[in-house]
Amino acid sequence: MIEDNGAPPSAGIKLYLLSLAVLAMFFVFSSNSEAADTPSAIVEDVSGSTKSVQFMDYLIPGKQIEIGAGNRLIIGYLQSCIRESIIGGKVTIGQKQSVVLGGKVTRERVECDGGNLQNMTAKGSGSAVTVFRAKPGAPSNLPRSQITIYGTTPFVSLSTKVSEINVVRLDKKGRPLAVKVQGTVSDFAKLNIQLSPGGLYRLKAGRKSIVFSVDPLAEEKSISLLQRLIQL
Repeated sequence: MIEDNGAPPSAGIKLYLLSLAVLAMFFVFSSNSEAADTPSAIVEDVSGSTKSVQFMDYLIPGKQIEIGAGNRLIIGYLQSCIRESIIGGKVTIGQKQSVVLGGKVTRERVECDGGNLQNMTAKGSGSAVTVFRAKPGAPSNLPRSQITIYGTTPFVSLSTKVSEINVVRLDKKGRPLAVKVQGTVSDFAKLNIQLSPGGLYRLKAGRKSIVFSVDPLAEEKSISLLQRLIQL
């Protein structure tokens, strides 16, 4: 314990306090820099002459977007699961929602696996999965789901180009699926491919893979891209 007797602090104490202050500033700066570099939102739709962003663009906090009068931009926030429909104005991307000046914005919260969506955007997916012990009577151990989707037609976004992805159900026997990829995305809805609510699946694209689950209440039609987005 350091007693306060009114005397000026010694040089050693001054150096110690200065070191603590520098260390605290380092951690604050590092965490803020990391957060600023991590995408917090995704463009779900854009209409009109807004050219600075396109469908499926990932947006980092602080990015500013000018939307022309009458044009619309739809943004989905990866952590908060907030879906914004913005008409006109100037948009500044935040961590959980946007700041909109001179425009009109409507917000709704949708069902999505928010924390995992943003973590996969920041760190990348396809890493080794953990395994838990199956319940008594279960046929085998199953890998833990890395993300839950809330629609039966996944939208898969890939970091590398492949011609097709493979999907296998893990909790029940089922026919493996080979799904076509256009560029770096595969929209199961456009391909008329539905998965089963409550199912556990493994998706492979090249050397990467991810285990995901479909929510038991998932439906074919989803309000937002966030509800069915898988990043790999």
